[in-house]
Amino acid sequence: MRGICISAFFAALSIILPVSFSAAEQVVLKNGRVFEGNIVSRSGDTIEIEQYGVVVPYLIAEIEMPVFANDEKSAYYENKECGFSIRWPLGWDIHKVDMGNNSNLLLYAYVVDPYRIKKDSPRIYITAWKASYSLEEMGRKVIEDILRRSVSGGAEPHMSSSIKNVTVNEFPAVTFSTDFDELYEEWEKVWLRDIQDKSYLFNSNGIMILLDFVYHKDKRGKTEWRLFEDTLNSIHLIPHK
Repeated sequence: MRGICISAFFAALSIILPVSFSAAEQVVLKNGRVFEGNIVSRSGDTIEIEQYGVVVPYLIAEIEMPVFANDEKSAYYENKECGFSIRWPLGWDIHKVDMGNNSNLLLYAYVVDPYRIKKDSPRIYITAWKASYSLEEMGRKVIEDILRRSVSGGAEPHMSSSIKNVTVNEFPAVTFSTDFDELYEEWEKVWLRDIQDKSYLFNSNGIMILLDFVYHKDKRGKTEWRLFEDTLNSIHLIPHK
């Protein structure tokens, strides 16, 4: 099966607050061991984690995924223009995508772990644009757009059967899922294979906020979704300018 090239809807973002590696993290090793520690440094294929005052080196290949449990210490991002704030895993980087002169596009960005072993690691896409539709109407339009771009890209995504109404942090949203055998990440020039895109759409006073959580469908998915669930539950809608 051929893949779809990810096409962006949206444009630039605002200021990102700096982050550090000082927060306690829950680390999951591939042998099943789980523990908490502080990341001291990462270089090459090695990561150093402080446990009870002792710095222990680990090969990055040994780690299934570090899950950042302390929301207060995770990376905080606030966008007053679009009307939302969110946290994501400590140390992950946000990248803006310049979509040119499109007045409808307020924000398009993706967030990834810069220390990932493989480029096809899970990632978060954040999109914002102005619209006067209801959440359900806008959700259907987003799905239509995915299907339209999939046809032009030669892909056959597997969509969830319906849009579901949910509440996240007391904020109403709609959610739907898309499975892809292959998805091309045009900015990092890498194919993402056997992945699921779980989407959540919010309305912040006339500005649509779309969060896309892209993670693997195989055994890695459960651990990856634990990481994203913390990010999803951190979202807050705020008055925008």
